[in-house]
Amino acid sequence: MRRGELSLGILLGLLVGAVLGIIFAPESGEETRKKLRKRGEDAYDKLRDVLAEYLELAEEKGREYYDKARDRVEELVDELKKKLEEKAEESIEEED
Repeated sequence: MRRGELSLGILLGLLVGAVLGIIFAPESGEETRKKLRKRGEDAYDKLRDVLAEYLELAEEKGREYYDKARDRVEELVDELKKKLEEKAEESIEEED
């Protein structure tokens, strides 16, 4: 299981558990609504943090793939230049 799936599962489990705990607690409606609102805000903050972490991870991976691709293209360009130079030298030698 990926780290992200585990984090999301834990977060959803906590949220469901908190909501069920509040719903079945013997408190007034106003107190229950306050608790639900607070728990919702907490869950939102945690979700925002998890999403920010994944965005950062995606940016890092994107940079890694970009750098690898750029390096490979540079290698291919260098190889092509070398081959073209060799062919040009061969053509010059054949003319002589």
